[in-house]
Amino acid sequence: NVMAYGEHKESLIGSIDFIYRNSWNEVRTLHFNSQFSVVEALNTILSKMHQDATPPSKIDLFCYSRHFSEQICNSFGKKLDEFI
Repeated sequence: NVMAYGEHKESLIGSIDFIYRNSWNEVRTLHFNSQFSVVEALNTILSKMHQDATPPSKIDLFCYSRHFSEQICNSFGKKLDEFI
């Protein structure tokens, strides 16, 4: 599990960047860079969505890791799908 890897259950996701367009059609960016990047990013994206809003039709994920890139992308994508 890339979010709880090894004996110490460390996340292999070091940082997350969001680029999104808000309801005013502004392009915004957010950067998370800590051991809690996944939690902070998910919490932030959920708090920015209106409760009655329809889920995004498409979310593009890009992973630039040298190792486990596909697993990291799939794992974070599943978390997004689960929470949105």
